[in-house]
Amino acid sequence: MAIPLRKSAWIVAGLALAGAAAWWAFRPQPVAVDMAAVERGTLEVTVSDDARTRIRDVYTVSAPVAGTVQRTPGHVGDQVVAGETIVGVVRPAAPALLDIRSRREAQAALAAAGAAVRLA
Repeated sequence: MAIPLRKSAWIVAGLALAGAAAWWAFRPQPVAVDMAAVERGTLEVTVSDDARTRIRDVYTVSAPVAGTVQRTPGHVGDQVVAGETIVGVVRPAAPALLDIRSRREAQAALAAAGAAVRLA
């Protein structure tokens, strides 16, 4: 059984169209690149990344008086020298007026301290 010439022409045209579509879909795409002039200079390498710290020793820093902590006078990269470098400055707050309850609590603490001294 022979295929008529007109039908075979449609089959060949369909195959050619499918081949052209496959070539169009799978052809290599151009890749965009950045262009720059090459120059001599110093190489500076930095590492910047997010991370999690593992705390081994926990320290609590507290002041015996109420106050505000001022900004550290140092900058990133400054050298730290033991006994010379100022890490933080605490400015004391203005003393608050004692209300009746606070005054009585302070007097009770004073009496308890006096009793502890006498007992010792």
